[in-house]
Amino acid sequence: MKLSQYIINDIDLQPISQTVGAFKAIFKEFTYTHLPVAENDVYIGLIAENDLRCFDETKTLTEYRYAIENVHADVNENWLEVLAHFGKLETNLLPLINPEDQKYLGYIELIDLLGIFSSTPFLQQEGALVVIEKSARDYTLSEVTQIAEQANQTVLGLFISETDLNKVQITLKIGSQSITEVLAAFRRYDYQIVSLHQEDRHTQTIKERSNYLKKYLDI
Repeated sequence: MKLSQYIINDIDLQPISQTVGAFKAIFKEFTYTHLPVAENDVYIGLIAENDLRCFDETKTLTEYRYAIENVHADVNENWLEVLAHFGKLETNLLPLINPEDQKYLGYIELIDLLGIFSSTPFLQQEGALVVIEKSARDYTLSEVTQIAEQANQTVLGLFISETDLNKVQITLKIGSQSITEVLAAFRRYDYQIVSLHQEDRHTQTIKERSNYLKKYLDI
């Protein structure tokens, strides 16, 4: 899916020679966290509304050049890479640049990018979301996929949702609501099941009661 389909051009590049007060007035017209700034009609970065609050309204943004963040995305980048840019900057718009001539093309809104994500099979197709955990040294994504496939399940997608020096959590979507077998398979390979599943809780309860009964009969 091409990012060029989502380019918006209703905000012009704002010259750095403009006063802080003028920038504040523009922010009042929109709900964006940042505005694109230009010098000599060339895009140079974004200015955050929060940063302007402590600046003198009568001065130009040139005097606060240090607050401008040189952030943008290449229009040919993958949408997941662009989503990472949004996360780092904590903005709700991101300028798109033509990599061939470095010209400003417009911007993309975060809400549109989230819309792209929500339309992927990972979220659209029916199935079950499973979160598993294991030592950061003892897992591979290929192993996770193989375990699921050996349990006759289709993996619609997976990603590392949390990690630290000792452990990693992986979120995957299984193409079936019946997941008892695949959960048991992950446990056999020493993966902890972090997510809660009604079907799994029922199975675990039966297992616990069976173990209790066995201990009772052995007394």
